[in-house]
Amino acid sequence: MLLAENCYRPTKTWEKIRGLIGRPKLDSSSALLLDASDCIHTLFMQYSIDILYLDKDLRIIKTTSSMKPWRIAFCFEAFAVLVLSGGSIQKKHLTTNHQLIWAFRQKIW
Repeated sequence: MLLAENCYRPTKTWEKIRGLIGRPKLDSSSALLLDASDCIHTLFMQYSIDILYLDKDLRIIKTTSSMKPWRIAFCFEAFAVLVLSGGSIQKKHLTTNHQLIWAFRQKIW
């Protein structure tokens, strides 16, 4: 199953802190990956998000469904956080111990 066709992975600290603030709501085929992160916030946001906390092997160790604006959540065991549109965890039947794979789609002419 393809979890996200488009995944934004910020590399600068400021981009990670900003995350989705001031950006349009994620659609069902998009995600935001925050590596080297164990905490996330929805301060100044206007919509809910789903959160997958991942270990170094990209295995889901915790999930948070439909986190509302103006909240803070964390999982100290997490190596990375994958943010999805609200409702994605339920729609895609994601649970702890699911193994994710990071792959680049190459365009062939």
